[in-house]
Amino acid sequence: MGILTHALPMLGGYVMKLLAVIISRKQQQQQTLIESLNKQASNQRSLYNASQKETPAAAWNRRFIILTVLGFIAFYIISGIYFPTVIEIAKEGYSLFGIIPITPDSVEHKSLTGVIAYKEVFQAFMLIIEFYMGGQLAKAN
Repeated sequence: MGILTHALPMLGGYVMKLLAVIISRKQQQQQTLIESLNKQASNQRSLYNASQKETPAAAWNRRFIILTVLGFIAFYIISGIYFPTVIEIAKEGYSLFGIIPITPDSVEHKSLTGVIAYKEVFQAFMLIIEFYMGGQLAKAN
């Protein structure tokens, strides 16, 4: 009985000390996790704030690209005034039921001067301008 009375308190102290060490390590681990999450949140906030600011070089770069693309499109549209544009006109010959040709197909080339209105080019031109203006309007100050 004497050994039991000495062993039980020692075993109880060992178990309590073991639980205290485990709880202390879990608290330390949670504290480390909270600190790392706070650092990560602060880094993300600083990155977000940096991304919201636009440097003057980036603005000029974007403007240069837009003006270059718009210049190419304008040159493509206006070049018809100074340089003749040759278009190909295909005339389909006559055939019986689309199988037996009666007259052959012919191709004729015509030279045109002046502004040629390409619907796709004007749509692309307007799309670029709309994207640029929309991006300027949506920019956070």
